[in-house]
Amino acid sequence: MRNVSLFMFALLCVVSLNLHADEKAPGIKLWASVLPSEPLFKGDEVKKLNIHFSIVNDGSDTVATGIGGSRLIINGKPMEGSMMMFNNGPASPLRDHLPPGQGILFGYGFEWNHEFDKPGLYKLQWKGEHFTSKVVEFRVLPP
Repeated sequence: MRNVSLFMFALLCVVSLNLHADEKAPGIKLWASVLPSEPLFKGDEVKKLNIHFSIVNDGSDTVATGIGGSRLIINGKPMEGSMMMFNNGPASPLRDHLPPGQGILFGYGFEWNHEFDKPGLYKLQWKGEHFTSKVVEFRVLPP
């Protein structure tokens, strides 16, 4: 009987947690995208890399985007300093609170960044509290 009681208690906790997780952000429907400026770079050409970010509110209410706390993921790992990148420089007034049906587009140049200096395949993803973009790829070839 005690095992059944413990099982029922655990089951209720799991169901309760799942219900609260669904209630966390019921009206937030953000679509996000990250794209490199080119799919292929040769050697030092990667210094011309620009990464474009876009986000659209597909919900019915104005939402806090959370862009300031988001991260650029490179090959499965958060880029060091990416949160600072999203909080630096001029920004659209829509960046923090996006009305329904609206979207914004912005980009960053990586001419001084050394994240992509080595030849290889790079997988990019953009993650925030209420959104996750699809993974996209680009390549850097040897000089």
